[in-house]
Amino acid sequence: MRTPRTSHLAPQLGLDQPLGQRVTAPLGALCLMWLVAGCQLQERGAVERGRIGPEGAGRAGSLQRVMALEDARRTGDGELLRIASAGRSPVLRARAVLALARFEREDLDAPATEALVAALDDVAPEVRESAAFGLGLRGDSSAALALIAHWRDPEPSVRAALVEAATRLTDRSLVPHVLRALADPDSRVRAAAADGAQRWPWLDRDGAPLDERALAREIDGALAARALARVAWVVAPGHPDLQGARAPATAAAAPEAGEAPEVVWRALASLARRGAPLGQAAFERWTDRRDAPADGAEGPAPEALGLARLFGAQGLARLAARADLDSARTGRARARLEELASDGDARVAIEALRGLGNLGARDAHDATTVTVLAAALGHRATLVRQVAWEALSAFREPAPIAHLLPRHEDEDAPPARAAAWTALAKHGGVTARAVLARAAQSTDLIERAGAANAAAELPSDAALPLLLALADDPHPKVAETALTGLARHPTDRARRKLRDALGASDSGVRLAAALALRELATEDDLPALQLAALTSAGDAGPEARFEAARTLARIPTASAKRTLERVAHEDRAPYVRRVAQGLLAAASAGSAGSDALDTSAASAASVAIDAARQEQSVDPQPATSIGPWQGPNPLVTFVTTRGDLTFELFPHEAPQHVANLLALIERGAYDRTEWHRVVPDFVAQGGDGRGDGNGGGTWRGPDAALRLEVTRRQYRTGSLGMPRNEDRDSGGRQLFVTHRPTPHLDGRYTLFGELRAGFETLEALIEGDGIVTARVD
Repeated sequence: MRTPRTSHLAPQLGLDQPLGQRVTAPLGALCLMWLVAGCQLQERGAVERGRIGPEGAGRAGSLQRVMALEDARRTGDGELLRIASAGRSPVLRARAVLALARFEREDLDAPATEALVAALDDVAPEVRESAAFGLGLRGDSSAALALIAHWRDPEPSVRAALVEAATRLTDRSLVPHVLRALADPDSRVRAAAADGAQRWPWLDRDGAPLDERALAREIDGALAARALARVAWVVAPGHPDLQGARAPATAAAAPEAGEAPEVVWRALASLARRGAPLGQAAFERWTDRRDAPADGAEGPAPEALGLARLFGAQGLARLAARADLDSARTGRARARLEELASDGDARVAIEALRGLGNLGARDAHDATTVTVLAAALGHRATLVRQVAWEALSAFREPAPIAHLLPRHEDEDAPPARAAAWTALAKHGGVTARAVLARAAQSTDLIERAGAANAAAELPSDAALPLLLALADDPHPKVAETALTGLARHPTDRARRKLRDALGASDSGVRLAAALALRELATEDDLPALQLAALTSAGDAGPEARFEAARTLARIPTASAKRTLERVAHEDRAPYVRRVAQGLLAAASAGSAGSDALDTSAASAASVAIDAARQEQSVDPQPATSIGPWQGPNPLVTFVTTRGDLTFELFPHEAPQHVANLLALIERGAYDRTEWHRVVPDFVAQGGDGRGDGNGGGTWRGPDAALRLEVTRRQYRTGSLGMPRNEDRDSGGRQLFVTHRPTPHLDGRYTLFGELRAGFETLEALIEGDGIVTARVD
């Protein structure tokens, strides 16, 4: 499984060994309130019927039924559809609508979409809001006209959900409506429009028609206008976005009266993600401390201003990578990035350093750039030093930075040291070979993985001995990194090692080999790929199978086709079958008349989907079923080697995820695990017993997975999320915590908690830090 990335977001999760049997007393009481009658956990202690308050016993029973149907992804012979349209209460109808929205379209297509469209006319605003959100979550463009028809809903929260849904559909007819929403009288709607515009990369794709490129520029211009608008700042204690800092006087204030801070920073975030040159003036404005406070006599809200500054820095960093930026604009961006590299907010400094690396990659740096990077190598924060080394690695030519490379010997933190080795391998010549040879023998896991990553930068004669040896490392994280590196040195020996890895006992190693061979596959690789596609099991088994199938599809032979057909019909995981069915159908459409693949694949896919739909009528009988939560939201604390992290969990919004986390904490599943992946100014990810991010399993068993439970709650600093691979119902044991708002994760990854204490700990976490234990508070 892959972990979340800013470019290809596919986080992973994990479990690799039997869970412990330790029981935590507070959780026993919680579980008594949590799990329904007759459910047995296969460990110490039975769990009994959840307690339902007397005032809501009838409604809760129906809600429990909705939750069970959702978890089973079945309609109960149409029962879920009926509840969505005629439930006894708005809360129940809204919950049933959300359950339908969480179905994959392959599981329930037109009936679910039709039910959600009908719910847009419900008398209750909460039902309409849930329906609008659900239509966006499903991504069914057939609902575009229905969204437009309800665009003027009187309830602002519903209008905001309609706007968000529109930005999740690939339908250019919706773009003008979203842009008009940037002038909506309610700031929640404007924020949704500003936020959602980043979800239209299809307008900027290479080779896009001129009219779509013109539309992209119109979007960027509208976002820039919001980002440059005059801001209204007043004190508003308890405002959910600013946590008691200064906020707009009213959420319904029109933009003419002064823009809401959240609209501004979300517009900046969208412009940054789009890498929009039209956003440069806004990026420069919000990263200039001398200018930003002038908008209000009382001064701007610290949190909102900090986010505007952060996304302004990120935007300048993205612009620094654009080769089409003229010299004058490049010079302005470079000067500001050099200034921001010493910012007091480490996140801002990190984005600035990334931008300086982008300048170095296209030889657009100056002497000051190198001086600033040299200073950053002495920063007190490991993550800042790590990114400074990554920036040096990005430089095209070694001459300007050669004098900095010996400083790798001064680095004492393994993640930063590993980044330094990559710079040394790329620019340091023969010196790097001896350094990496020693690093490959290190007892530190992060250092060995770093050596494998850096070795790929060496010339093949030096890289191959190191990579081939590290591919046999006993820890999968090191072996997988080495296998990935071998793809850059595709000699016969490297290819043989990759083929051997496809038959490894570890599914994560198989996954890495299948991905490494993606662009290299030939008929010689066919037997090994067939083995991986048909037999991979364990933690990363499903992902290894569908990625092996994708690589297999690159080999246009009858034997490859037969294997894909077996996967499409016989694989035990629905998502793996769907991937294989799609590969067969796509290949058939593109190779009519050839003997490689034929059109029978399309009919096979249709039969499989029809069979899946038939299953919807079967009444679910899950082994365990989560009932409605009663009482206050639970608090949990992760004790790490850097300090404590305390989260509030949201059982009403993500019951399966919360139950999973509580049960795993009770079993001691997180004790002595690590934060195996920390991406500066993005996420810290951990809890995987394997330590490589390819683990799997839940409280229900080592082969079980969690269904997606996204809501309209948005990721902010300290949000607790569930990693997954591209199968959206593949959540498990791992977790990630965001360093900042991450709008591109909203509605895509389950958010089931928020950090309430320990922000300094989150800021200090680095890769390899440990989770000592976890407890329910």
